[in-house]
Amino acid sequence: MSTLNDYRKNAVHYKAIEQTEFYLSRGEDFPWEIATSCEPGGSHRLDISTSVSFRGEDPETGFKFRWSWDIEPYDANGKGHYVMDVDGAKAVMRQLPPACRRSFEKYLQTCVKAVRKRGEEWEAITKSQFDYAKKLESILA
Repeated sequence: MSTLNDYRKNAVHYKAIEQTEFYLSRGEDFPWEIATSCEPGGSHRLDISTSVSFRGEDPETGFKFRWSWDIEPYDANGKGHYVMDVDGAKAVMRQLPPACRRSFEKYLQTCVKAVRKRGEEWEAITKSQFDYAKKLESILA
């Protein structure tokens, strides 16, 4: 797994073969500090995009990087409810430059709306189930 510093150390070699754009895989140290943009990614579950694609350019080398971050852990797949990596989202938010932070905030706002909507739907279902239980109990009393 390579880090931003690894790419910087080998910049002359990458430039010699004209490779200046890189995709960073999961598990690599993401260079949050150079992020310039983010947008919903390609993974979707329930009503949200569960991944966010980030892009950034290293001011030292001019190399362009892109990477993805997931708001849900992989074990959320198959569940009928959201499982949010809130601590991870906080950590990402703290590390982003202000301009990119605003884009990430917009993404999180769409997540909030979808999660809240799902919660409201489930709350209404839960209420109706308790109401049915009470009505059935009244027959027994």
